[in-house]
Amino acid sequence: PAPASCSTGHTGLSIRCFGGLGVYRGGQPVELGSLRPRARALLGLLAVRYPHAVHAEVLTEALWPDAETRSGAHRMQTAVSSLRRILEAASPSSPSPLIRRGEAYLLVADSVDTADLAIALAQAAAARQVADTAGEMAALRRVLATHRGELLGEFGPADWVVKERDRLRWEATEAAERLAELELASGSPVAALNAARAGLAMDRYRDSLWRLALRAARAADDHGLAVTMANGRREALAELGIDELSPT
Repeated sequence: PAPASCSTGHTGLSIRCFGGLGVYRGGQPVELGSLRPRARALLGLLAVRYPHAVHAEVLTEALWPDAETRSGAHRMQTAVSSLRRILEAASPSSPSPLIRRGEAYLLVADSVDTADLAIALAQAAAARQVADTAGEMAALRRVLATHRGELLGEFGPADWVVKERDRLRWEATEAAERLAELELASGSPVAALNAARAGLAMDRYRDSLWRLALRAARAADDHGLAVTMANGRREALAELGIDELSPT
């Protein structure tokens, strides 16, 4: 399903960045096959910065770092036109999903999952401050439901996405660990195990998550799974060059 919650417009479009770049209208994917790679990258960069406008020079420098000023500006304008044409065709009865504000460009969508993630993280932090455990757990579950895979993995190690990808992965892993702790404390070991395993899918070398997974498997009285978790922890530590297991 397409993500939903944060909105800066009513175009009917939702954009997904986690687990692959995608645009949706009414839950159905919009065909992006005709977009060239740099136009797709432009969409990805604007989506990552959503709901903020991005200056044309920032876009050009990120996507065409080796181009001369005039050539880079021309390429960026071509990519903008191509992307706008696709988005407007997908939302013909709405305002343009890609608008220009002075020297900057703004993506307009009903929702973008990176913004949804930021909202859920903020809600979890706010709930924790007032000791609203149920509210915090609900928000943390939304974090994990939103972070459904690597951020814009198709763009590999592009400079403009790597830092943001690492930051969001770390924040989602932190959320998974916190949720596992809360689920375990509330007497839900299976849910705690699921949260810990979600975190390990993002960072298999976080020993605190392996410990939580082991505790949850034992609390659930699942000996086989506890053995699996112990073996997984041992393998992860061995890959880090750590031979001895500390107490769990």
